[in-house]
Amino acid sequence: MTEIKKKFSILDLDQEEAFIEENASQGKIFQKVEDGVYNFEEGQAFKASCVIEYFKDQEGNSYFYENQGLDLVYSYKGKIGHWSYYLGPFKADLERRPDDRKELYQSIKRRNEIFWTIIPLSLLLFSLYMAYMTKNPYFFLLTIGSTLILNKGGKINKKIKDKEE
Repeated sequence: MTEIKKKFSILDLDQEEAFIEENASQGKIFQKVEDGVYNFEEGQAFKASCVIEYFKDQEGNSYFYENQGLDLVYSYKGKIGHWSYYLGPFKADLERRPDDRKELYQSIKRRNEIFWTIIPLSLLLFSLYMAYMTKNPYFFLLTIGSTLILNKGGKINKKIKDKEE
């Protein structure tokens, strides 16, 4: 068993799939992942196709990818849903589920609206009011910080929108 510690963002599932495929081409066959630690078993190197599937409420049906020659290698229930990892021989015309990751991106958008929009916007309004009323420069700095956080939220929203399309 080989362990590789690597962290991927929830928006970087394509990169995570490529990482697993790259390791398969080096003879490291994916077995499981826990807390950012990927476990690989030494085996025969091959060109692989990997699919990471997400379902919000219940584990998905594995037949869709198994019928295309991929095996369900690992599955677990995470904090925000069910995750399944499929791996098999490379398939250029691999068909993905039409609803693949749709629920995931909707969930991320909702969380993003609260964390990166509503909270910083409330903080911005408060800091503007306090900067005007007290003329204290610290509230002006808080205004700048809130604006930067809102900008970061906008960039994340754009990334989510690009992933959805």
